[in-house]
Amino acid sequence: MSARTASSGFWAARRRDERGAYAVMFALLATALFGLAALGVDLGNLYQRKAETQSQADLAATSAVAKLPVSQAAAVQSAADYLNRNLKQGQAPITTSQLTDGSAANGEVTFPAKYSMKVVTPGAKVQFGLSVPLTGNSSTDVASSATVGLGTPAADHLIPFYAVFGEGCDYGAQTLSDPANGHVQSIVPTTLQTPSTNASQSTNSVLDNATPYQFDTGVTGTTTIHGSGLSGVTVVGFYRKTSESPNRFEVAPSSVASDQVSVSVPAGVASAPGVWWIRVYKNSGNKGWTALDNALPIRIGDGPIMCPGTSDAGNYGMLKLSRSTQPSTWAPDNIASGLEPPLSLTVQTNPAVIPICWPGGPDVVYTPTTGSATRYANTNCVDTDTGLTAQVATQGLVTGTGTGKPGRLTLQPTTT
Repeated sequence: MSARTASSGFWAARRRDERGAYAVMFALLATALFGLAALGVDLGNLYQRKAETQSQADLAATSAVAKLPVSQAAAVQSAADYLNRNLKQGQAPITTSQLTDGSAANGEVTFPAKYSMKVVTPGAKVQFGLSVPLTGNSSTDVASSATVGLGTPAADHLIPFYAVFGEGCDYGAQTLSDPANGHVQSIVPTTLQTPSTNASQSTNSVLDNATPYQFDTGVTGTTTIHGSGLSGVTVVGFYRKTSESPNRFEVAPSSVASDQVSVSVPAGVASAPGVWWIRVYKNSGNKGWTALDNALPIRIGDGPIMCPGTSDAGNYGMLKLSRSTQPSTWAPDNIASGLEPPLSLTVQTNPAVIPICWPGGPDVVYTPTTGSATRYANTNCVDTDTGLTAQVATQGLVTGTGTGKPGRLTLQPTTT
């Protein structure tokens, strides 16, 4: 045998020996790799379920916290309703008693403070599969929690808004009201347009209410007038103030009974937003129009801001806070750049004393808006301005205040 042949046999034997070693190493590593892959699959399921329950907790808490001003029981019920409508795989339905039994294992709702709540979801069971030989566990429960609070966020800028309370408008307390019947009914204007014929004749028919009393602008429909002594009505009139145009439409009813009259709202009425007043006419028996002070209001379009009773102007309560500039620019400057120190906006949490606001009253800190423009820190009672000065919101938010401050919504100077 030659030296070449002997050498080839030696190296062939070594290669055979190495192939055997590689096979053993691969078998050992493959076991570990497959185990890690199995663990990765199960951990992926675990993290996915954790993300699902966290989203569930966040949304359950934010949807239920709005019920806190009603009661804690209402908030718990709202949380339970959301959780049950959005159960995740591996979760069992939950009851309100389980959410308040002191055990977080089946879900829980607690109230860390007066206007805050914490929601813990019921456990969602995640079954393990391929990783059981490595971990020794066949399953685990996953739950998440979220804590939310209800209140006014801190801020350093103002937006015009109205402080209203009680009844009255330009005197005493203030309110906003819907003048159409079904809500606060206003006094019939003395300047209401009169019927076109037989305006001086009157009947003892009585009008109680109209349903529906509101129509969207441009949308015609039928309203039914309820009352007594309505048999024989031949004309239904729709009227507004003499200063408004149009102000009079008179049409025949579509049906008449002793206690109700139905009529189609004229297109001219439906296209003119505001409050219209209805009167009816009988041309036989007790002839005439229903009394002026018995006219029924209906509303076309959105409800207007107005005062009850006879007032048609008054203090709607725009906040008025002073600056070192002219009073005419206080409101837009406060919108655009926030209050001027030491005035500031802060959140008061359950103040021990809520003062009755008048200058010099107990516990009142008041920054005057007449005379000296001295501003006091911790002001807790403020003036209100009558109405909303024209263009205040536009200046403060968009076009600029006239004192060099850009509108709050403007990031850089622009052309209006």
